Amino acid sequence: MKTVFSDRFICVCSKKNPYLKTKQTTEDYLSRKHLQIEVPPGVFAPVDQHLQSKRRRRDVSLRIGNFLTPPAILANSDFLLTCPLSLGENYREMYPLTITELPFWLPSIDTKMAWHGKDDADLFHIWLRDCVAQIDRAN
Repeated sequence: MKTVFSDRFICVCSKKNPYLKTKQTTEDYLSRKHLQIEVPPGVFAPVDQHLQSKRRRRDVSLRIGNFLTPPAILANSDFLLTCPLSLGENYREMYPLTITELPFWLPSIDTKMAWHGKDDADLFHIWLRDCVAQIDRAN
């Protein structure tokens, strides 16, 4: 298994979201309604794991089981979405959204590439793994 890339978490919301007029403290963040992408369903998000460790929780008012509809919902609501920066940047290209830093630290999320050990020396697999690794270096 190899880490292909790491991504940090950020907050995404409409450019008109009242959250942007606050100091964007942890209390401001927790007092808002949140949209959560749940793929797979029932997943316990890293942000919620972090908050639980601090005996805090956020109000997840809407749970979505896909990656396509959240930006449209965010653009037309006051929800906040906590997601990886790369996803937030894609959403921002599609809709009038803003990306802000989280008011607390979260560990980065790693995307890993895995393969069966029998393929370690397979020339095609070696080539393919190198291609995937180069994609990350190009970004």
